[in-house]
Amino acid sequence: MENKREELASLAAKKGVEARFHEKTSFTKFINLKGDSKLKEGFQHCRERMVCPMLKQGTIYYCFLPAVINAFDKHFGEAVPSSGFVRIHEMDITGLKLSKMLSAPSQTCKYCTGGWAKLPSSPWRLSKRKITEWIAV
Repeated sequence: MENKREELASLAAKKGVEARFHEKTSFTKFINLKGDSKLKEGFQHCRERMVCPMLKQGTIYYCFLPAVINAFDKHFGEAVPSSGFVRIHEMDITGLKLSKMLSAPSQTCKYCTGGWAKLPSSPWRLSKRKITEWIAV
């Protein structure tokens, strides 16, 4: 990737886009299988740290975790709940309703480390597809 930065930046600039690069040296372990993360306090602390809504197949998620946790559950045989989303085509939704729904914690937050004071992490490396790479222990 290092030798491609200038090439990618040049290509982006030709399209009127500014490219920024950040070297990632660690991987955050966002999953707490105990499900004992503090719901309200954790959600608030998480929101102070990041806001990253995600649109996937007509569903808006308040963050990435409920959008992708099903793949983790399927691969590792776990049952972390997926909640904290709005199906935009199935509801009489307004911007205000959407904002309120996405500004409240869900059951998935109990299984997330995003609200912890210190985020658990490990060195960035090629995955061995082991559950310990993903969970806080």
